[in-house]
Amino acid sequence: MKITNVNNVTEFIEDYKVILCDLWGVIHNGMSVYENANKFLDHAHQKNIPVFFISNAPRPESV
Repeated sequence: MKITNVNNVTEFIEDYKVILCDLWGVIHNGMSVYENANKFLDHAHQKNIPVFFISNAPRPESV
């Protein structure tokens, strides 16, 4: 199997019909949204690719 470096998710996003996306560490760091997360979500929306958010790490109340 050939391993290919990916510089940007937009290089392959159109190969998928739906995206399952973790929240913590992918979309946000627990305090704020990552800058490129909005670009990714906008691109998926423009291509009519649904994005479903999943998470197993809810934010603790003390943070």
